[in-house]
Amino acid sequence: MRGKRRLQAIVGLAMLPATLFPLVVYHTRDDVGHLLYLRGRYALFAPSTPQLSHAATLAAQSRADERAHGVPVLVYHGIGRGTTDTGDGRFVVSRERFAEQLQSLRAAGFEAITTRQLAAYLRSGDIQALPDKPVLITFDDGRADAMLQADRIMRDTGMRATMFVIGERAESGGLIYSGWDDLGEYVSSGRWEIGNHTYDLHAEHDLDGIRLSSLVNRRSDEDVSDYRGRVEDDLGRNQKELLGHLGVQPLAFAYPFGDIGLHARPGVRGALLETLAEHFEIAFHQYEEGGWRHALPGDDLLGISRLTVENWTGLELLERLDAAAALADAVYEERALGYEFSPAELAKAAARVSCAPARRGVVERRKDISTRELVALTFDDGPSVYTPQILDVLRANRAVATFFVLGSQIDGRERLLQRMLMEGSEIGNHGMAPPEAGSAPTQSLREDVEEAARGIAGAVPLEPCLLRPPRPGDTRRALPVAREHDLTLVSWSHDARDLSEAAPEEIAERVLNRLKPGTIVRLHDGGGARWRTVQALPIILAELEGRGFQTVTVSELLAAEPARGHAVKGVR
Repeated sequence: MRGKRRLQAIVGLAMLPATLFPLVVYHTRDDVGHLLYLRGRYALFAPSTPQLSHAATLAAQSRADERAHGVPVLVYHGIGRGTTDTGDGRFVVSRERFAEQLQSLRAAGFEAITTRQLAAYLRSGDIQALPDKPVLITFDDGRADAMLQADRIMRDTGMRATMFVIGERAESGGLIYSGWDDLGEYVSSGRWEIGNHTYDLHAEHDLDGIRLSSLVNRRSDEDVSDYRGRVEDDLGRNQKELLGHLGVQPLAFAYPFGDIGLHARPGVRGALLETLAEHFEIAFHQYEEGGWRHALPGDDLLGISRLTVENWTGLELLERLDAAAALADAVYEERALGYEFSPAELAKAAARVSCAPARRGVVERRKDISTRELVALTFDDGPSVYTPQILDVLRANRAVATFFVLGSQIDGRERLLQRMLMEGSEIGNHGMAPPEAGSAPTQSLREDVEEAARGIAGAVPLEPCLLRPPRPGDTRRALPVAREHDLTLVSWSHDARDLSEAAPEEIAERVLNRLKPGTIVRLHDGGGARWRTVQALPIILAELEGRGFQTVTVSELLAAEPARGHAVKGVR
């Protein structure tokens, strides 16, 4: 096929009238002329790949030993001098820059992977099946300039990429986009994986001043069911076309223009996600910059962010990957992704958890254990990015605590709850809603508590036996809910007031001031910036040890033997 195209290009050029040769030579003035020139040149004698300078190579190689969590995902559009279908020249990378970027990635130790590999990693968390420094390189639209020029450079750099194809444009056989025959050759090279970019929904519309892609534009004459049927037909058709022409059935999808439907009409986003889930394992949007990071387990597989690469130097690209890696590392710790616990280990740890008999009232302190120096530290409103740091401090000081977790904060942080369980801390129910949401009637509070309990049970094999409502005003109102679910309602006797901007030393002093045996201390690991709490905790624990106090969970505090002459009391 390639030889046939070369012959056709030679014959075509030879048959051009002499008056047309200046137009071909003058290709730099016109995008279409430039594409004609590129097709002819690559059919006859493809240019060699520009080489990375010695200094740039050394700069990239100096990063080769750096490792980061997760997988960076990049997206390109046009390669060369033409504009993209958005008309935005920022999305065009020169051939020289593209070669520099790929060579810099290779020199820095990156190896390109497929969407299938990425999806498997994000589902399982198993990094062993990936290279040491993986990167996913993607292209949108199937543009001829991108395919022609990128393919040779990828061959020479040993890289590979995924092209998200618009079926109608491949079908039309126009000059701007690669047709089915060309795409077939690229697939057969082994350098290109194919993804779905809709068959004919790659266009933009204005809806009350907001630009929407055709994919998420529910027309005024459509209800949600009609809209979903139209999208289903389009995506299904493109899957069939890709299978029929290229012999591939993509598992990956890219949103046109990166539009995931945040500004679409009601019902569109949910219907779209349901439809995508029926066809694909993973879907990508594009992220230009600012907060972008590597993809990690726990991310929404139908909303993976890609960095839109611009005409940067190779070093500039690597610097952006460094910034993304730092953000990914923070999220990796937040989700406790470095911890692996088997179901058997979690079950064994859960079996060691012993709940004291449920109390009928509100527990604020154990006053009847004055001869034993026990204190219970509790943390509210997590888990959050600060929870791993708090767990690190507790482990370093051989201490435990009780974490009253919000159900709304569990998704993506399940392993943090597993770590709490494995390291001897206790998990309590703190409802679903954030504390600033206001008071709630008993019925919604009951549903709130039950939903949070389901979230906790989905993360660890146990049901909490302690309840602390997310709003202090709901404590008395929660009594019937606690009795109904055989829970102990837990308040506190010592509030660190760490929600303020007090210095860590001041927070520690509030905890330690007039501390008595049986005290229940309230701190926070979520709900805002909690770095002051993190810094106060080592001070607190060191002073507790110096005074002879032992930290225990709330359940352990309630189960402790009372001092001689005292009966076990359940309230206050």
